Amino acid sequence: MQKLKKSLFQGVYIVAKFFTSKSPDGSHQNISRTLGKLGLIDKPFRAMVENRDIWVCQILEETRPGTCGGAFILKPVKKIDHALVRKAIPGFFNIQIIDRYAVLTPNSDPQESWMLEMTTRRCMFKEYYATIVPIAFQEETAQQQVLATSSD
Repeated sequence: MQKLKKSLFQGVYIVAKFFTSKSPDGSHQNISRTLGKLGLIDKPFRAMVENRDIWVCQILEETRPGTCGGAFILKPVKKIDHALVRKAIPGFFNIQIIDRYAVLTPNSDPQESWMLEMTTRRCMFKEYYATIVPIAFQEETAQQQVLATSSD
């Protein structure tokens, strides 16, 4: 039996913007494209999120980790006002490449709600499986351990 590969980003906090999408079965759900890979809300939390909401989310798992397909399963933790989201643009963040994932760290205010500016995000999605902008939220120490372990 083949062992399932674990996501490098399980437990990491990110900011995601959600949009309503129609599923093949005709149902509607809110999804995010903020990370490159599809972001899906974990079932117990789906009713919390509405169209165009921005949330701090915790990555619970990743389907098909290490590939360009699959999705991140997200747990919404805190709703964010659109005006409080800061756009990360080139030159204002450091990039760490981990297994074809780009991990961006803003040069200042890591506790702020950061998202990549759309043009930059589209360029990065052509080269990397996903683009993660971790934010310092609640379990910062645990998050740093996750990222430090994954880069070894």
